[in-house]
Amino acid sequence: MFRRLSLVWLCAISLALALCVLVAGSTSLLQARQAAPEAVNGWRHKLGAGLSGVARSSDRVRYLAWLRHLSVALDSGKQLGNFECRVRFTLDGSSQETFLVRFPTDLEAQALQKELESRSPVGLGDFQGYVFNYYDKGATVSASGPVYSLDKNVFVLRAAGEVVRVVDGVLQHVATTAMMLFEPADRGAAAAALQKLGYTSQTTRWNEMGAIYDELRLPRYRLALFREAPALAVAPDRVTVFLRHDIDRTLYGALAMGREERRRGLCSSYFVNMASSLYGLVGPGGQYMVRDGAVEDLLELQAMGHEIGYHTDILMMALFYDTPFRPWLDRELGRLRRAGVRLVSQAEHGSFHTHEIKSHNSYSFTNFRHNGGLRHGGLEATAPNGFDGVVRYERKGVAQSFSIPDVQLKDVGIEVSAYVVTAALGFTPRQWRYIPDQMLFQGKSPSDMLELLRQAEPGDVVEVLMHPVHWTVTDPAFDLGGDAADAQ
Repeated sequence: MFRRLSLVWLCAISLALALCVLVAGSTSLLQARQAAPEAVNGWRHKLGAGLSGVARSSDRVRYLAWLRHLSVALDSGKQLGNFECRVRFTLDGSSQETFLVRFPTDLEAQALQKELESRSPVGLGDFQGYVFNYYDKGATVSASGPVYSLDKNVFVLRAAGEVVRVVDGVLQHVATTAMMLFEPADRGAAAAALQKLGYTSQTTRWNEMGAIYDELRLPRYRLALFREAPALAVAPDRVTVFLRHDIDRTLYGALAMGREERRRGLCSSYFVNMASSLYGLVGPGGQYMVRDGAVEDLLELQAMGHEIGYHTDILMMALFYDTPFRPWLDRELGRLRRAGVRLVSQAEHGSFHTHEIKSHNSYSFTNFRHNGGLRHGGLEATAPNGFDGVVRYERKGVAQSFSIPDVQLKDVGIEVSAYVVTAALGFTPRQWRYIPDQMLFQGKSPSDMLELLRQAEPGDVVEVLMHPVHWTVTDPAFDLGGDAADAQ
């Protein structure tokens, strides 16, 4: 069975490699599209050349490493970082469970380049990731290539692909290469290596998250996905909890949380911000590009038993980046659904743009506007701009007016809206409670969140919001990879 799985995975990486070859073969076209883009080479960890992470495998065929704090050098001498990346590679017949991952020095890379000319590949690998930011900030990387054996247990990945970012208002695709060494290590050496890098899977905030998860496993709670709300029956002897995660800043941190929830037997709902570089890049004039691997990452979360929803930001994309409103919704939500994502729920993103112009992404849908029938926390008083269907604002100092297209939630396949989930329930709860982790920045602590959860009574419906970034990568010591048992 492992061999069949490895062949499927090998085919997927082969396709990625073929795409990268096409990218490499179209360098002149890319350069014609942008004026003299800077080359990006010389990938490094923040500690310099050398150790960058640990690759693990449970079947000694498919290997996976999660890397943080990577940067790449530009022609100008500047460094582009701080990348979160995933590295995968296949080896058929290896006896190793764990490898140390490092980028070679420049001298090593030159020597390796010559050495590899006379060798044949023994596997394939890919290298993908992002620098987080919203809209036209941030960057993505996608590269793949052959894996070579240097001796019985030392291997090297020679990957080629591209870095994409928005430069001067244009999506810029720049060719890049990345060479990585995989050197054998036992579990003890791997643990020591992560300690040397300063990484641990047991950060303070991660353990505080675990205390909340332990509470949710008690029999008094009933966990539900948002998409299940319309079919839920009343549970007078239990507290119904919707555990929600808005993926704004780290998709790989979300995967770490998802693995931990699966390990503990919990299910939750993840709402992905598609205007964040962890998923895609947004440029003025309606430019948009989905990051390679992003949809695959969401499918992995869904396969763990979790729900994927849309973290709505289309109104701000239309106002400030000219994104075609309804066509984008149809195309991009359709992209996810065609890939196999079951997407029927949404939660609006509180973009910094909304605060600047006193508007809200909930107005993307007529359901939340004047006479729409749904109300989201009195927004018509605190964020009235757009409640009547027209947003009045300034863009680059010029007054603008935007008439929001009439789109209802059901028009784009949305059945449940997280902030008003009680409107979708088939029963009236005794009380609705909302416990967001934004309180952590208002003088509260995770123990305060836990206490509020414990105060809920049977018959109550509780929505707990935990942003992956606050519980994972906000701490620079957090290890995205987690335990070896979670490698696959």
